[in-house]
Amino acid sequence: MRARDAIGNRCRHRGIAWGRPRGSVYLIALVAIVVGLTVGLALLASASQAVRTEGALRDQGVLRNAAEGGLEYGYWAFTSPTDQPNLPMQLTTILGDCVVRVDVVNNATQIADTIRVTSTANRKGRAVSLTRVFAATELAPDVFDYALALAGSTITSENIICGNDPAGNGDVYVNGSIIWTGAGSAVYGTAYARTTINDSLFAWAKCPNQPPLVFPAIDLAHYRAAASVIYTDSTTLKNPTFANPYTLVYVNGDLKIQGTATGTGTIAVNGQITVQNDLVYSDINQDKIALIATEQIKIAKAAKTVNGIVYARGPSQEGIIFLANSSNPLTVASGVLAGDGLTIGRELRVTHDPGLDDQMKEALHLPGHTP
Repeated sequence: MRARDAIGNRCRHRGIAWGRPRGSVYLIALVAIVVGLTVGLALLASASQAVRTEGALRDQGVLRNAAEGGLEYGYWAFTSPTDQPNLPMQLTTILGDCVVRVDVVNNATQIADTIRVTSTANRKGRAVSLTRVFAATELAPDVFDYALALAGSTITSENIICGNDPAGNGDVYVNGSIIWTGAGSAVYGTAYARTTINDSLFAWAKCPNQPPLVFPAIDLAHYRAAASVIYTDSTTLKNPTFANPYTLVYVNGDLKIQGTATGTGTIAVNGQITVQNDLVYSDINQDKIALIATEQIKIAKAAKTVNGIVYARGPSQEGIIFLANSSNPLTVASGVLAGDGLTIGRELRVTHDPGLDDQMKEALHLPGHTP
């Protein structure tokens, strides 16, 4: 009996010993499952937050551009020659899918001969409000404030993409109709038109039926007199380098140009300009080149990237921006395209140079900003 009891006790002890590891394994597995679920939920929450943040940034950009459009709408309502406005003015307009309230008040108590315009854009429960002071005699916005500005209508099935999301910098102004039917066309900014804008065009804000934008004439006499470098006949420039800041070059003939631009300068041409191949900046944050022509400015098929301020304005509206047919898009990563019209044979992507402020316009002797 004792022997059997001893054996039974050993068996019972072993049974108890074997049961302990099995319970520990279950506990570890349970902890692992809980930790895994916690990590998974955290990752899911992080991804959801990232999506919400991206959406908020996009909404913020749309609202800001609509509010900017409201500021200009308020100023134009005040200066319209068909109206005799009494201040204060309270206006409401729809820009894209934003409802914009605009208040225009007399600001003379703060600054003589000025008005103050406040624009509040509302969309999906969010709002952005901007305020700007205008001189009561101020002219319409400047042609160089837009990524793309044209003195005549544009009707094309080629894709035109102005600016980018969420930065914007894609405002467009056309003294006519904007009919861009390319499926990929988009304006990451405000599209202004003298007449109509097609419904299918995506834009952060649309402003049809606007006053005409002024396209200043090219003062050749000024450029010829002020230039530090003069070419008396047609010329070709490769890798243009401006040794001194804001060098002014005058060409009495046609210009062919390509390569890497270094420094800051303006080339005024009494004739046409052909960009034969890529024209890029050595330092996109520092360099600036302005190309000004009294005739056509042609972007050749070989050119895929062109940076700079491009302005074509002829005495009889022959200053056309001509984009040669190509399967490759043309990208203007930092600059302006402005002229009497646009002939387009390929996709165009253009983003306004955010560093082109009034001081820079004057330093570059841009039309309308010459001394």
